[in-house]
Amino acid sequence: MEQNRQVKIYFADFWSSFDYSDNFIIDAICMAGFSPVVTAEAPDYLFCSCMGRDHIKYDDWVKIFFSGENLSADFNIYDYAITSDYLSFADRHLRFPEFAFYLKGQQRTAIADLDCDDPAERKFCNFVVSNGKMSSEERNQFFDMLSAYKKVDSGGRYMNNIGGPVDDKMAFIKGYKFTLAFENSKKDGYTTEKLLEPLMARTIPIYWGNPLVAKDFNPKAFINAGVYPSLEALLERVKQLDTDRDAYMAMLSEPIYPNGTDTDTRHMEALSTFLKAIFSQEKSAAFRRVTHGMTRQLMRDDYYLWKSESCKASSLLKKIQFFFFRHFSDAGKWQF
Repeated sequence: MEQNRQVKIYFADFWSSFDYSDNFIIDAICMAGFSPVVTAEAPDYLFCSCMGRDHIKYDDWVKIFFSGENLSADFNIYDYAITSDYLSFADRHLRFPEFAFYLKGQQRTAIADLDCDDPAERKFCNFVVSNGKMSSEERNQFFDMLSAYKKVDSGGRYMNNIGGPVDDKMAFIKGYKFTLAFENSKKDGYTTEKLLEPLMARTIPIYWGNPLVAKDFNPKAFINAGVYPSLEALLERVKQLDTDRDAYMAMLSEPIYPNGTDTDTRHMEALSTFLKAIFSQEKSAAFRRVTHGMTRQLMRDDYYLWKSESCKASSLLKKIQFFFFRHFSDAGKWQF
């Protein structure tokens, strides 16, 4: 296949702020030597995320899943997947952690300049969270524990205690010695901007989340809750660093990435190589999904759910539709 050829792509089920015309996927496609054309008119490749079910309408396209959340891919539904999982599955999966796509271009590796003479004399700790739903209990527990030691300034919409949410998160957090950086959940490989941003802002993160976080980030550059037996032990470590200037400055001086490597660039290069392999074959050869047997049944059931939800059918009508659809409809015809 010749390079620099056009590839027709589209996006489905991404979050509301996702920019279809300017994003990390398009950057990676261009890096691979292709010219992406974003179009809903018969694209060849559909990039899907987890914020909806619209992808079900487009079964004739090669489907590439990107989670963006702590979710694993269903390879019965998608041909390929880009997730944070440490998973090997032939040519169908790429590990691309969430933090690697969060910031674009040179911002990925730009470290903030400190505006103070003595970083160890900054305010104590900040906490910036906008959504408190579906998060771990540990985050709130440790916020309360740390607040009992010294005030933690909460600058997000959640548990705000400074008079309102901040406009510029990075400018806010760089004024503090520590940043409370708890993920919503704990999962191997799942690390978000919650750790990357405070590291870039030159504040020490108090991190809870990915048990394998040290594979991506220098463990000497932050406080990893996962290596302590309890939240009480974690609190004692924070207190120790808060009162020991030399120990605090030593941690603050550590490089972000293991061995000083530019992890973000490496992940973008891997994504580019992964997509290049998909686009460099004929579209007919790029499909990986199975379209018969139990997989077919699962896809039919998924399609039914999408149809019933989109039609806003009543609960009783859904049951009646499902009965007739499941037992009397042609397996090859997915329309009501």
